[in-house]
Amino acid sequence: MAMVNAEAGGVMYSVDPGNIRHEYIIINAVRGLGKSVVDGSITPDVFVLSKDDPKDILKKEIVSQSQKLVCDAAEGICRMEVVGEEESGPAITEEQVALLGELALRLEEHFGDPQDIEWALESNGSISILQSRPLIALGEELSGLAHVPESKVGLPVILAGGVTASPGVASGPAFVVATTVDMLQFPRGAVLVTKNPLPQWAAVLNSAVAIVTDRGGITGHLAAVAREFRVPALLGTSTATRDIHNGDLITVDADGRSVYKGRAELLLRKETEKTSLMQGSPVHTMLGSVLKYIAPLNLTDPDAQNFTPEGCRTIHDITRFSHEMCLRSLFDFKRDTSFPGHLAKRLIFNVPMQWWIIDLDGGCREGVEGDTVGLEDIISSPMLTLWEGITAVPWKGPPPIDTKGFFSVMYGATMDRSLVPGMRSRYAERNYFIISGDFCHLSSRFGFHFSTVEAFFGDKVAENYICFNFNGGGADPVRRERRANLIKLILEKFDFWVQIKGDLVFARLERQEVDFLKERLKVLGHLVMHTRQLDMVLSNSARVNWYVEETLKEIASFLSPSQ
Repeated sequence: MAMVNAEAGGVMYSVDPGNIRHEYIIINAVRGLGKSVVDGSITPDVFVLSKDDPKDILKKEIVSQSQKLVCDAAEGICRMEVVGEEESGPAITEEQVALLGELALRLEEHFGDPQDIEWALESNGSISILQSRPLIALGEELSGLAHVPESKVGLPVILAGGVTASPGVASGPAFVVATTVDMLQFPRGAVLVTKNPLPQWAAVLNSAVAIVTDRGGITGHLAAVAREFRVPALLGTSTATRDIHNGDLITVDADGRSVYKGRAELLLRKETEKTSLMQGSPVHTMLGSVLKYIAPLNLTDPDAQNFTPEGCRTIHDITRFSHEMCLRSLFDFKRDTSFPGHLAKRLIFNVPMQWWIIDLDGGCREGVEGDTVGLEDIISSPMLTLWEGITAVPWKGPPPIDTKGFFSVMYGATMDRSLVPGMRSRYAERNYFIISGDFCHLSSRFGFHFSTVEAFFGDKVAENYICFNFNGGGADPVRRERRANLIKLILEKFDFWVQIKGDLVFARLERQEVDFLKERLKVLGHLVMHTRQLDMVLSNSARVNWYVEETLKEIASFLSPSQ
């Protein structure tokens, strides 16, 4: 299917989805591809038109748009800066607004129902209709529920406000989703709680009874799918992930824009059964027959005995198994691979360790000569962020070791063949940054410890990620495993998916905005520096908990207050 080379794009509704009695047409528009309206990454211009006369613009909200998505033949979809008068002006003209309004009326008349329409404006001025489907509006006749005052509900209000993206009321345990890994564990009957209404969360709507998010609005993809599935959705609450915790039993009143603690029987008595608009259609029937070979996930635990090629029973199993094996191979390769020294420049900085830089492309400013580089020469955004975490709190030196800790280290040293005199030791090697403008990979060896950090910050949220692993240590296996658990406890507080096996810690975070990932990458930089040699002093669980609290205090000293 050919890609429309869109000068502008967006979504329009042939009626007001907030109140079907209003005779309005609502148009959302952005420069470039309309994808940014659907995924909520750019706030669109809004035009409200009279259905009696689409040329009559009743209201318009023009938003400064500093970026736009474009489709480049070589690079694919990428983000471009918008500058000058174009940044503050409207994405489309009033004549184009009126033409879109007329098309909305024609589509509604043709299909016989209110329409949810995606459109694109081409450079020659012509308009392409990309999609038109029935609009699920938010009137009370659809929700089956008039608003009930809080005083009659009789339960504490956890939060109030936000936008009703899909009507209705539902109750269940909260399940906070931050990464795609969380989706694999989403339980049937739970309430989806998340920061951003990303399109990929739609995969759990067959299991979710309601949605609550920090951000988002009614025109996003997740909001539209929630209306199709008749799943109540309250978006843009600002504080959902802060005020609601995993496992909390809550009631989501999307109509009343409130979330209650506990099960609100008064509201739920009026709840109507939710059905899919696709129910009974030939496509729905066909998908039902083949879905058992596609969707179920049987391989949930990478350490389980059935986590093998023979254990794969569905396409979902195959993709999960392949993903896990790729990650294992990736980090095994990086741990065992030496870097060519002639490509590296030594980083000159007031830190008593050897740091070396390998610039793949665009990680350093142009014109850097010689075999050294200063921090002022680095322009790699992920490396600078990671370095900020590494240097935010000065390392206090090795922790004081008790007698048992000393003998534990002696035991660990005698059991590690890489420390035998005369053998080439992997612990004596340098610490390497491999960088580009939007990529950083740190391979570091501090004393007895080995760790890698890898991050990519791009224009596409779906491609952004951070990966981390940490293992080794000079103490006995029990103390090293305690240190692994310490790192896990801290990283989980900062939204990472974490897996530990013995003294190995593996963590990742993906599909998030760059600003969000930057704060988490600083946390990793701090942990790389400040958890080395802690295995020597972790004599019991109480010591682990004490160091967790102390480390969190140090991290709080340099993170943004909102984090």
